[in-house]
Amino acid sequence: MKTQKITVLNPYTNKVIKKIGVSSKKEIIDAINKARKAFFLYKNTSAYDRRIILKKSADMLEDNKETFARLITQETGKPIVESRVEVDRAHYVIEQSAEEAIRISGEVLPCDVNKSRSKKIAITTRKPVGVIAAITPFNFPLNIVAHKIAPALAAGNTVIVKPSPHTPLTALKLRKLFIAAGLPENCFLIVNGFRQEVEDLIAGDISMISFTGSVKAGKNIAHKAGIKKMHLELGGNDPLIVYRDADLDRAVEICTDQRFRTAGQRCTAVKRLFVEKSVFGEFMEMLIGKVKKLRIGNPVSDKTDVGPLISRQAAVYAEKVIKEAVKKGAKLLIGGGRENNFIMPAILTDVPENCDLFKYEIFAPILPVFTFIDTWDVIKKVNSSEYGLQAGVFTNSIEEVKILRENIDAATLVVNDGPGFRVESLPFGGIKNSGYGREGIRYAVYEMTEINMLIL
Repeated sequence: MKTQKITVLNPYTNKVIKKIGVSSKKEIIDAINKARKAFFLYKNTSAYDRRIILKKSADMLEDNKETFARLITQETGKPIVESRVEVDRAHYVIEQSAEEAIRISGEVLPCDVNKSRSKKIAITTRKPVGVIAAITPFNFPLNIVAHKIAPALAAGNTVIVKPSPHTPLTALKLRKLFIAAGLPENCFLIVNGFRQEVEDLIAGDISMISFTGSVKAGKNIAHKAGIKKMHLELGGNDPLIVYRDADLDRAVEICTDQRFRTAGQRCTAVKRLFVEKSVFGEFMEMLIGKVKKLRIGNPVSDKTDVGPLISRQAAVYAEKVIKEAVKKGAKLLIGGGRENNFIMPAILTDVPENCDLFKYEIFAPILPVFTFIDTWDVIKKVNSSEYGLQAGVFTNSIEEVKILRENIDAATLVVNDGPGFRVESLPFGGIKNSGYGREGIRYAVYEMTEINMLIL
């Protein structure tokens, strides 16, 4: 029987980088069995030893920064400057996970708190859950993998990664680095494939699923997996809100950066812009001027701001989204054309509610802009989305911030910055259809461990 292949393409050149095999069901079962066997040894390693392995892995990643950055750019089409930032972020995640390995602790609790007046005490500790299936997307093929494997390994789990078929090479290279740093080889395994391979993996004897991807895929995983611990990060339709008292120059800079960098292919990108009506004209003139200056082209150039989308299919869909919105009444103010895998950065107004651009998370450099009259008006508009990941607001009014914080459907509200603001150690995750559970090193460690209690 001929092995099915994944063809990894360079999104900029559309040339083949490499072909790799799709994991068979037997190979996936074998990987689960190997990871399960390795877990019973690895969970008993000392926190000190786990810290040493992770620290060495972080150091080796730093030493190979440019090699990893160039591979990321080759696989994703991401501008090289952004790929270097991704390596820096992944390095931090692994390095801080090393420190977290020696901070995992529990509590001592009294039992004389009810009428029994028991003299016993309860001691809680945190134990690793076991084998974790980590299913990752294409847009951050190093950092999102790091966010899953490093806390998992710090806590004493073993991990099987199923990377995106668009970008498996970065994950494969990262695994080699961890093994070279001293990690037992069956503690971090990789299986490759598509939807069927994901279903084969999650149906197996694994203890937890950590998934980052679309709502549709996340719901399918939750339906197929049965009773397993899960962390689901399912993206967002993240708003940026600009009030009339905002620093408009700063807001324009942040909006441009957080919508059009990574060609708009990030879960925390500015997906919807809401501008207070009284400053709408002024703000839009400034924003369009800024977007016109973006440099689009070869992602290996240090001067490129916007690269291609991940595939021709993604670019064709983005083009379709723009045309649908315009056909239904939206006004295209700038950009929107497609050249191969590129979408020219686009800004639209008057986007109707019955089109994809309004309803869904769009992974492309396309920005729909809306006006609002007051805070309650913008809350209603923002909350019409099925998502609830992050939101940003530019204002100098703490009163408006308080109202937004209490009423907006978002797990995180960022003041005087955009929804794309993130520090790797902070809790990260969403509400509504943006998923549940949290990443963020220490918070991921807690997700990937269980409370174990001894009563004496």
